[in-house]
Amino acid sequence: MGKILNVLLILVTFYCVIRVFICDSFVVSGSSMEPIFHDGQRVLAFKPGIGARIYTKYDFSETVLHSFRMPGFKRLKRGDIAVFNHPYGIYQDEINFRINHVLIKRCAGAPGDTVLVEGIDPFVVPRRGDRIILDSCTLNQFRNQIEFETGKKMSFGGNGTIILEDEPVTDYLFTSDWYYFIGDNLSVSQDSRHFGLVPESFIVGRVNGGGTKEDFDY
Repeated sequence: MGKILNVLLILVTFYCVIRVFICDSFVVSGSSMEPIFHDGQRVLAFKPGIGARIYTKYDFSETVLHSFRMPGFKRLKRGDIAVFNHPYGIYQDEINFRINHVLIKRCAGAPGDTVLVEGIDPFVVPRRGDRIILDSCTLNQFRNQIEFETGKKMSFGGNGTIILEDEPVTDYLFTSDWYYFIGDNLSVSQDSRHFGLVPESFIVGRVNGGGTKEDFDY
C-alpha cells in the first residue's frame, strides 16, 4: 500500500510540474481562430520559451494577479499564437484578472512593434522603459494600461492638466511589456481591436502549429 501511495504521489507531482513549468492544455471556444484551430479543439500552451508564470498568491477571488515569470529563452513575437487571460476578466472599465478566463489569439503586435491593422490608426505597442508624453490623445489610448501599472486613477484637471491620483503629470514611463492580439477569423473575433492591449503578465504560453508571422498581415 505504501509503495502505491508513493507512486501516486510521484505521478501527481510530475503532473503538476508539467502543468506549471512546461505546458498546459486548453479547449478552443468559438471560431475566431479558424481555419487553424476549431471550436472544441484541445491545444497546448507551452511555457518554457516565454518563461512559466508562477503564482505568488492563490486567492483568486481577487481581481489582481500576483505572480512572477521564470526566465525564458524566446520572447513572444508578431505572428505567434498564445493563450492569455482576458484583460477584462470581470470588470469592463479596468484591466483585471480572472483565473481560467482565457483566450487564444495571434500576436499582431509585440512590445515595440507598430500595429498596422485595417480600420485603426497605426500605433506603437508599449514596452518596458518606453516613455510617452501625456495629452488627451495618449491618455485616451493608454489610460487603462497606466492605471493597471500604477494602481492609480487618471483624470483631466484644469487647463488640460492630466492628473495621476493627486499629482499632475506630463509624461509616463511604462514598467511592463504589452501585446496586441487578433483572431485569424477577423469577422467573428473579439480581440485587441475591441478590448485593447494585454499585459505580458497575463500571457500563459505559446501555442505551436499556427504558421509563421510572415503568413499573417492584417
